[in-house]
Amino acid sequence: MSAPTRSIKAPQSFQDSGTVLRVEGDRVVVRGAAAEFDCRRAVSCVVDPRPDDLVLFAGIASGERYVLAVLERVGDQAAVWSAPGSVTLAAPEGQVTVAARDGVSVVTPAAVRVTTDAVSVTAREGELAVQALTYVGSAVVASLDDLKLTAQRIDTVAERLSQKLKRAYRTVSEIDQLRAEQGDWSFRKTLGLHAANVVATAKDLVKVDGDQIHLG
Repeated sequence: MSAPTRSIKAPQSFQDSGTVLRVEGDRVVVRGAAAEFDCRRAVSCVVDPRPDDLVLFAGIASGERYVLAVLERVGDQAAVWSAPGSVTLAAPEGQVTVAARDGVSVVTPAAVRVTTDAVSVTAREGELAVQALTYVGSAVVASLDDLKLTAQRIDTVAERLSQKLKRAYRTVSEIDQLRAEQGDWSFRKTLGLHAANVVATAKDLVKVDGDQIHLG
């Protein structure tokens, strides 16, 4: 005949609401209906508790107590969402939208990386301040009404450069130098050269051809 079994009563678990008295590091002191409770913040409580917040907390069989959620906050204090360690926001079968009336800021002392098939940015105004910028790509297409560029130095290396302009104006305050294997200038009407001194030299041949040639 087997010995009778004894029932063991587990420590009581409970759930209640209370007011946050103070936050001490990762501990939250909550005033409940009958006593004060020293609680830890549950992983599911993504909003940082603050004093005077109404929170939901629970006690478990081990004796530990946790703040589960912030239920109500007095005033218009900003809510801070935080979690220990890294955080991943994922929507495997949908999209993620971040919307705000007064703006969105991304602040980090480390790098911000965006990996995607396509990027689209639509804005009325834009401003970019970067100490060093590196762009690697196969093509750039830009359609602009007005472009202003100010730089101390511009170095361009290209296999081919083609420009089609209606009017071109250039002012060089010091030296304008061109070195090429061959050159071909074609003007449909008039070419004017004005200088204090003009020097033209050639190794083999200098040819001047026209219906009228005036010297002096």
